[in-house]
Amino acid sequence: MDALLGITYEDWLKLHSENRITFRFKYMKRAFFLILLSHRNSKGKIREEQEFGMQYKNVEIPPPVFILGHWRSGTTMLHTLMIQNDAFAYANALQISHPHTFLLREKRMQAHIDKLKKKSYKRPMDNINVQFDSPGEDENGIAIMSLRSPVISWTFPQNESFYARYHTFEDAPQEDFERWKNALITFYKKLTWRYDNKPLILKSPVHTARVKILLDLFPNAKFIHIYRNPYRVFQSTRKLYNSLLPLTSLQEPPTEQYDDIIIRNYKTIYDAYLAEKDLIPKGHLIELPYEELVKDKMGWIEKIHRELNLPDFDAAKPKLEEYLKSISNYKNNNHKPIETNLKQRLRTEWAKYFEAFGYDPV
Repeated sequence: MDALLGITYEDWLKLHSENRITFRFKYMKRAFFLILLSHRNSKGKIREEQEFGMQYKNVEIPPPVFILGHWRSGTTMLHTLMIQNDAFAYANALQISHPHTFLLREKRMQAHIDKLKKKSYKRPMDNINVQFDSPGEDENGIAIMSLRSPVISWTFPQNESFYARYHTFEDAPQEDFERWKNALITFYKKLTWRYDNKPLILKSPVHTARVKILLDLFPNAKFIHIYRNPYRVFQSTRKLYNSLLPLTSLQEPPTEQYDDIIIRNYKTIYDAYLAEKDLIPKGHLIELPYEELVKDKMGWIEKIHRELNLPDFDAAKPKLEEYLKSISNYKNNNHKPIETNLKQRLRTEWAKYFEAFGYDPV
């Protein structure tokens, strides 16, 4: 799993310079692979713009539905449940990994679609099966296109503090924000054109810190926020870092700093969300606890459709029922207990979030 599969050669050179990379031998094979891909991606980007550019550039993006929530809070589960409604479109794993070229690649892949649907891999942090058309985080595609995203730190973890400012863009140069915004608009236009103007359901945890930005871009957008016991989020995010970074990094991950990074970024994301969520118009936001969604998936998806006035729940219900049967045997990960000193630190530094989301920090 690599976070930069769809990067162009020109952007690869920018990242190389920006991060002052000196490759250790263990990362040389991965770096060489990305360099080879980047040359192909650069050529593919030119061809895609020539073939499709005039078709998607003037597209109007319907108001999206944004799924918000920190990593490991159930956002993927919720996203997968919501996209069983065919009235909506979403960014899939192929599209987020190849945002410059997915229109061209999908056209060429049509003859092999049935074979591709049988291929999958398991996500290292939770063993969920992922296929080329599985729902993905749109920020991954935007990161590849803009180079201005916290997602880039999955490849360059020693520069994590530099990329962390792109959670909110508060301390980022205006030109960096414009670069990210233009990438987002372009990516959403391509998806909208690809799916015949269906509204998009989008899920990226970093969007949780960007409510005001998203409302400025899409005043009629709707939001679903899923939250989870902060202790469980910490345990699962720690596993995410330990399992994913070794597969995506081109630098030695700072494993001794993982706890600090998780604690800091959680605070950044939720300080922004709690400060901005009241900007969302009435009837455009619903919040739900992960634990309740697990107990009654069908009931909550119906409630979300009803409270946000989303279309076609009745038509989507049979497909949703079929999907729920297919995952009935899935079991969540078990995690090691949090160390006593660290638990006390979380209880102190995350106190406002335990209170805001109604969890007892015992």
